[in-house]
Amino acid sequence: MQEILGPRGVLARHLPCYEHRPGQLAMARAVGQTLARGGQLVVEAGTGTGKTLAYLIPAIHSARKVVVSTGTKNLQEQLYHKDIPFLARHLEKKFKVCYMKGRSNYLCRRRWAGFSQQPLFIDSEESHFFELVQDWVPRTKTGDRSEVQQLADDSPFWQDICSKSELCGNQKCSFFDNCFITRMKKQALQADLIIVNHHLFFADLALRSGSYGEVIPFYDAVIFDEAHQIEEIATCYFGIEVSNYQLEELLRDSEREILRNRREKAELGPILDKLGQRGRQFFESFCDWGNKFRLSKARLGPRLEQGQRLIELLQLLAAGLQGWRNPGEELLACAQRGAELARKLAFILEPPLPAHVCWGENRGRGCFLRASPLDIAPQLQEKLHRQTEALVFTSATLSIGKDFSFFKQRLGLEGARELLIPEHFDYRRQVAAYFPNHLPEPGRPGFAAAAAEEIKQILRKSQGRALVLFTSYQLLNQIRRQLQAELPYPLLCQGEQPKQLLLKRFREQLQSVLLATSSFWQGVDIPGEALSCLIITKLPFAAPSEPLLEARLEHIRANGGNPFRDYQLPHAAITLRQGFGRLIRNQQDKGVLVILDKRILSKRYGRIFLQSLPECRRLQSQEKIRGFLAGKAGASGPETEQKLFTSSRRKTIRQEPPPVERESVHL
Repeated sequence: MQEILGPRGVLARHLPCYEHRPGQLAMARAVGQTLARGGQLVVEAGTGTGKTLAYLIPAIHSARKVVVSTGTKNLQEQLYHKDIPFLARHLEKKFKVCYMKGRSNYLCRRRWAGFSQQPLFIDSEESHFFELVQDWVPRTKTGDRSEVQQLADDSPFWQDICSKSELCGNQKCSFFDNCFITRMKKQALQADLIIVNHHLFFADLALRSGSYGEVIPFYDAVIFDEAHQIEEIATCYFGIEVSNYQLEELLRDSEREILRNRREKAELGPILDKLGQRGRQFFESFCDWGNKFRLSKARLGPRLEQGQRLIELLQLLAAGLQGWRNPGEELLACAQRGAELARKLAFILEPPLPAHVCWGENRGRGCFLRASPLDIAPQLQEKLHRQTEALVFTSATLSIGKDFSFFKQRLGLEGARELLIPEHFDYRRQVAAYFPNHLPEPGRPGFAAAAAEEIKQILRKSQGRALVLFTSYQLLNQIRRQLQAELPYPLLCQGEQPKQLLLKRFREQLQSVLLATSSFWQGVDIPGEALSCLIITKLPFAAPSEPLLEARLEHIRANGGNPFRDYQLPHAAITLRQGFGRLIRNQQDKGVLVILDKRILSKRYGRIFLQSLPECRRLQSQEKIRGFLAGKAGASGPETEQKLFTSSRRKTIRQEPPPVERESVHL
């Protein structure tokens, strides 16, 4: 690692602007040791450390087959199209790499052949995409839908022709040898390094214990980048889901295969018709239950009986398809899907296991019913930790006050080694923080109006150039209405345009203001002057009414824990650090952090948030914001030299748990 990343190493000789980073070298050595000796390593490395090269280089030089799993497809593509080619040019080590996406990103030749014989479109406009794909299929070498750029992400047409695990006949399929998934698997088998994303990795990990088989070939080491996302993503794939989309797709595929195989639809027609009718009634009955809701026997009431009839019809369809003489692979696949849907729905409608919560979500025209595990640590230990020789987990935000206990406990990594890389940026020089203490607490009367007025005044000092982060659309819309009339800067708002287009406008319109929530707290990279002020309206406690969170808190309480201290507080502290990470992206950046939630100063638990943020200067008044951003001498006077947090004062949750607030906490 010294020969490659050191001050006189390979990269320094080839890159005129190369900057030696001791933290990057320390991380590379630790990753290399873990890959060589085995075991588990948790590494926190902040923005600017160069952690991507710090794990790719030892992975390439290891003697293991390594999977690198990223938090997003964007990072996955950056690794494969930018970082890997760069290393291939400059490292003497020769290696093979494979890039894998989830099955649904690839065309299924068998499904395409069936669909093209009898095209059925939900929307007449979809027929245009059919012509595009028809022209693309003979030319493509990968079958990756991203090559057809005009195809919308949510195209129903694509869902009828893409590859799906439950529809795959594997070696029994007549298209097996020419299959895009088969080709990708062969490349992965020969690769030293496999680049995936968390969604594919955990979907594959869940399938390994199921009946459909894995996509990712055998590996003996995994490196997880953006590892703070793992719990949320793994929970989705270790659970069970049934939706109206799955039922509608089963009915369409069954009808198409019956006709294609010249079977008499009359034999199963009544069952298909009843399934369609009763399925619509069942899922539509949840429309007025809100966006997300808990499922219980008491609340389900008559829907339990409706669900049971649906299960019986699914079982009848499966038995009917299997009962035909020589039904063929496609009809058998439909039968298997029907039986699997019946099994999943029965699990969701039965009283849940103690370690699961049953809940639902209405999103668009879809209704999704789920059973999710409350604690994924046991499944990770069984399916991943004990089966994989070397595991590395890295992110810029894994610790709280330099303590990794929360992250390790949630993922079952109690015995893992830890490495905390020192901050690469000089936050005391680059960041000043302003915490107004005169606003009402969030959730109290008058907060939205007072926060809007405060934001207006701050934006005049920063001359726009601000990202304002919210924890709910309700507060975002309240403040947006008050800002629109008086703000002299372009106002951009999440939901008006696609995320990437909004970010592009924000970068280009230097005095613009972007109001955003949820996904903008992480994965947003805006270096330079466009983002000079980050305003956080509220400490990012997750809403306790969310079904999964509500059940997790009940589970912690039932096992003798303190839900606020053991989950809500550390989870919110990590989210706050993710938000803060948007502000400084390189050594030239300079910015002001504003937190409008006075509880960070007034509540005893507020120090956990303070201890989780990097050391930086404190501005005692709004008036200092303009001067700090302009770099005036007056901004570095005695008033701003007070540090927010010093290393000697940092404490961890484990060392000194905060007392539980007796009054109600407005999360």
